[in-house]
Amino acid sequence: MGLKYSVDLLPDTEIGGFSVHVRDMSSAFSQGESREEALEMALSVFLDLLDLNYFENRLLRPVPLPSLFEGDDYIEIPDDITHKIMDYNARLGTFVL
Repeated sequence: MGLKYSVDLLPDTEIGGFSVHVRDMSSAFSQGESREEALEMALSVFLDLLDLNYFENRLLRPVPLPSLFEGDDYIEIPDDITHKIMDYNARLGTFVL
């Protein structure tokens, strides 16, 4: 089972659809016409930011751990990427439980 990251998923009253922000990665914002599309877009942005900010550039800082609370909307990270996050953080001495 993949890591689950909480998101703020809000209806966009100005242009319609939904805006979404991944709480544990401050620069992960997106939007979509529906809840499902907004969550898909948030996952895509999150994965792109993982590559750009952590895996490719090797900033030597751990990937933020998820802070999921019961009842939260969330994105679920695919198993292969979850293992990559765990390995990356372990190499830096930060463990993901």
